[in-house]
Amino acid sequence: NENFEELLNESFRTLNTGDTVTGVISSVSPAELTVDLGTKVTGVIPFDEVAEDSGTDLTKTYKVGDTVTARAIRVSDVEGMAVLSVKQAERGSSFKKLLNAYDEGEVLTGKVTEVVKGGLVVSCKYNRVFIPAGQSGVPKGFNIDRNFPEIAGRSVVSYFNFDTSNNKELVVKVALSGVSTEGALKNLCAEAGGKSFEQVVDEAAEAWNTKLDLFEIEGTEDQKAMFYTSLYHTMINPSVYMDVDKAYRGLDHNIHQAENFTNYTIFSLWDTYRAEHPFLNVVTPMQNADMVKSMIRHQQQSVHKMLPVWSLMGNENWCMSGYHAVPVLADAIAKGVFTEKEEALQAMVETSNVDYYDHLDDYKRLGYIPFEKSSTAVSSTLEFAYDDWTIYQTALRAGNEEIAKQYYARALNYRNVFDKKNGFACPRYTDGSFKKDFDPLQTHGEGFIEGNSWNFSFHVPHDVYGIMDLMGGEKVFLTRLDELFEMHLPKKYYEKNEDITEEGLIGGYVHGNEPSHHIPYLYAWTSQPWKTQFWTREIIDRMYRNDINGLGGNDDCGQMSAWYMFTVMGFYPVCPGTDQYVLGAPYFPYLKLRLPNGNILEIKAEGVSDTRRYVQSLTINGKKYDKLYITHTDLLKGGVWEFKMGTSPNKKRGQKAENKPYSLTNGIK
Repeated sequence: NENFEELLNESFRTLNTGDTVTGVISSVSPAELTVDLGTKVTGVIPFDEVAEDSGTDLTKTYKVGDTVTARAIRVSDVEGMAVLSVKQAERGSSFKKLLNAYDEGEVLTGKVTEVVKGGLVVSCKYNRVFIPAGQSGVPKGFNIDRNFPEIAGRSVVSYFNFDTSNNKELVVKVALSGVSTEGALKNLCAEAGGKSFEQVVDEAAEAWNTKLDLFEIEGTEDQKAMFYTSLYHTMINPSVYMDVDKAYRGLDHNIHQAENFTNYTIFSLWDTYRAEHPFLNVVTPMQNADMVKSMIRHQQQSVHKMLPVWSLMGNENWCMSGYHAVPVLADAIAKGVFTEKEEALQAMVETSNVDYYDHLDDYKRLGYIPFEKSSTAVSSTLEFAYDDWTIYQTALRAGNEEIAKQYYARALNYRNVFDKKNGFACPRYTDGSFKKDFDPLQTHGEGFIEGNSWNFSFHVPHDVYGIMDLMGGEKVFLTRLDELFEMHLPKKYYEKNEDITEEGLIGGYVHGNEPSHHIPYLYAWTSQPWKTQFWTREIIDRMYRNDINGLGGNDDCGQMSAWYMFTVMGFYPVCPGTDQYVLGAPYFPYLKLRLPNGNILEIKAEGVSDTRRYVQSLTINGKKYDKLYITHTDLLKGGVWEFKMGTSPNKKRGQKAENKPYSLTNGIK
């Protein structure tokens, strides 16, 4: 029939409960029949839907190849699986006659009476015959009903039957490889071979407990749950991406060997350069050094010669903006975690000179990205300027004065997008003019990615005194910070932005997304540093709760949790690439950290609470400490930090210029 193929295609309709179908038995057990209803549908008939007597052995009545007519009494959520009933199909003498009605090889002719999922029902000779779709053209030498070597089509389902009559528990071991099936088998043997489910669970629990045991805290059960959940979150990604023999699939999709390092993947760098990677530099520096090496290998395998932007599993997805692998490398070098400065610097410089990436050619020529060229021109300019500052720092440490001089100038490019008329970072056109109808609260169409100018104008962590002057001086800067936290932000500015939600807002400050995470610490550069102590505790109380909706935003591969981990300890890496952490206030009365060099750090803040949140004084190993930052070197020494807390701020502490954190310049004079 010329319409036969069309009818076969029509047969791929959905099987519904109550449909009568005819199929060929593909397997028989004493308690169950499996019926092939075509290339897309499998029916299972339990014995109680076939026989009247519950003790019936179905193998004595049916054999593979028999044709069965049944009615669908339940269709599984998994397409292509159904439970059938012979009883409900009015099994009678005509059905029994059908079982022995046809001879092997007999040629049948008939009329199609029904199109069902998986084939056609044809009326011929004694009764109806089911013809599965795709029955013709089967390669010779293979059994279509069992272990067929290959299959293609829509909604193909693979399934396995297991005899669980003696043991109801089924144990499945799964291994993955980005390289080969052979690699997956090696991984399986190395990691799960000969081990029971209980052994694997115990080993996983022991491995996690070893990591979680780095910290001890005093707090409520809810606070402990929040703390250790956050610590756990910081250690999920990046993750190892290689086989046990150290083979991995690189960015070029060739197979490489990770020589003298562990290869990692999942680099959500727009998020994680801020606190996640700096946190790993503190607690697991060897792993972060391997992550840096993995990023450099990515760059060397890239046809663009670029460090990762947002990469995973040997692929670059180009998500977000900037080239924020650069600060991760710079921070690891600044803190002595990674020592191969020249190799890192080369990768950083090459990455920052790919002119066709995000209008870098315009950025280098004009000192900013023109708004008519990019919808995120302002935020990208600010991000590039900070990234370039980290290259400047790395060049200084590598002793390369020429590169340092070049990138010092590029680090000041943030100044080119500040409109002196309003003191905000604004979209700017090629001709040098600024956008006239500019709304600094708007998150769409104003030149910023996942944010607005109110938040992004503070995104110059490497030169805080510089932006302070651009905004109009310290008084305006302080007023802006206060207003950011205290304002009411109308819903029209964020209701259509999936990355900025009401749950992640405190006033106009967006903690639920990453660009603002350093802002509460910027008070340290002003005459009112105690406001950092107020707002950081406020953020923790509102945004980090032991509840199913307790996190005030997407954790973004550990960044939200890393912010929390630093902040509850009482310090934060405002500017990765320096060796400094800006001090705030501890959240817990006691915290102990086992440092990777074997030293112990104890942070004590007796009586700290929501009412006693202000630092009166700090002593380190018994000596008074007035600076508003701590260095990585001092942190690794461990010892005892004792914070004296109070209900009102000590407004004299940290006021001297030498006690303030790093800034590239002392302002714009």
